[in-house]
Amino acid sequence: MDEYTERRAAHIKRLNAAISEVRGSSRSADGGVFVETDTCGNITALHIEPYVLEAGARRLESLIADRHRIAYTNAQAEAERIYTELNRDAPKRDAPPQNGSPHRMAPPPSVAPPRWPSARGSSRHQADGNEYVL
Repeated sequence: MDEYTERRAAHIKRLNAAISEVRGSSRSADGGVFVETDTCGNITALHIEPYVLEAGARRLESLIADRHRIAYTNAQAEAERIYTELNRDAPKRDAPPQNGSPHRMAPPPSVAPPRWPSARGSSRHQADGNEYVL
């Protein structure tokens, strides 16, 4: 690996490690439900006070879903903040990559959209060998 690739790999490793530690959390207004998630939306902590169960299953379901949504949003926002902050120090190439460089992707081939027959109900073979029917 060249020096840039090594520095970039180390940067990505630090970035992934920092983001993997991010958690978002939310507590209901009455304090009865607490949800914590990671940046993928997986619940990492869930705490339900016994008095919340007295309100019934539907209320509990609603509280958990609402708190999960907010916790996940908080985790995503924090991960984005960390990503932006850490990318300020991301390794940069001294010169832009040249065509043919392994660090530059080739542009996708251009594909012309299919031409549709003008008469409704007609069938025509196009230059691409496909038959189109309207």
